[in-house]
Amino acid sequence: MQLHPYLLPRDLGCCDPVDTTGVSGILRDMNRTYRYRIYSTPKQAAALARHLEVHRQVYNAGLQEFRETWDRRRVTRRHTDPARQLRALRVEDPEVAFANHSALQQTLRRLEAARVAFFRRVKAGQAPGYPRFKSRTRFTTLAYRWGDGIRLTRSGRLYVQRAGDIKLKLHRPIPAGATTTMALLTRGVRTWTVVLCLEIPDPQPLVHLGPPVSLDVGLHTLAALSDGLASPIHAGARPRRRSSLRPSGCSAAGTSVRSAGGHSDALWPGTTNASRPSAAISCTSSRRISSRDTA
Repeated sequence: MQLHPYLLPRDLGCCDPVDTTGVSGILRDMNRTYRYRIYSTPKQAAALARHLEVHRQVYNAGLQEFRETWDRRRVTRRHTDPARQLRALRVEDPEVAFANHSALQQTLRRLEAARVAFFRRVKAGQAPGYPRFKSRTRFTTLAYRWGDGIRLTRSGRLYVQRAGDIKLKLHRPIPAGATTTMALLTRGVRTWTVVLCLEIPDPQPLVHLGPPVSLDVGLHTLAALSDGLASPIHAGARPRRRSSLRPSGCSAAGTSVRSAGGHSDALWPGTTNASRPSAAISCTSSRRISSRDTA
């Protein structure tokens, strides 16, 4: 499979730019991604794997052409029509014709992004680093424009071109009013997942019908409002008692030390409490602290 070295779209994004700003410059839509697991049959899984292999070969072929052209002639780009070249390649190669046309363009956009990053590093004087060839373990994602080769059916299944209707578990419902722009099919270790890129409009803010109220947070009151309402701190609760500095196992004379289980002879059998080193040290330190506090 041979590709023209610059059979690449001009834009770098995975979708067309969308105007998400209103008149006042405030963000109007939210971009969210929802991930769902798909349950494909063996025949459908084989078709998805074939799609993935075609995209990987197209990516590697375009990268090979780019590297050879750059090494020989240091050419950066030619003014050609990438859509026309891709159509010609689909006519010549039946494997490329098996994949969706716009999905192949998304794969070439990934290569274009890697190419632009390479020239950016060269211009900045950094280590350029050629883009990598993708092995089967490193190329695991297909990008589709929503509605072009992939969509949700009325029965709640995911339709993928050349693969059919695939069972989908919509454990998270899609919000009402959301617009699906992209779909990413990802191959995992044993399963396939689909990521839906959604544009969700921001909800309308609630309008306060009453007078404005200010809030103040203080030490004696948790929250005080300008209309006179206040929430005291620890209202009706008993004050906490200050814990003693003496360890719980020591008495005033320093003759009783108990373990966590309540048995004093568990760790030091055959000895008295007063003769144990830990008892002597802990009780002596507690008596020193108590004498300093009372002095």
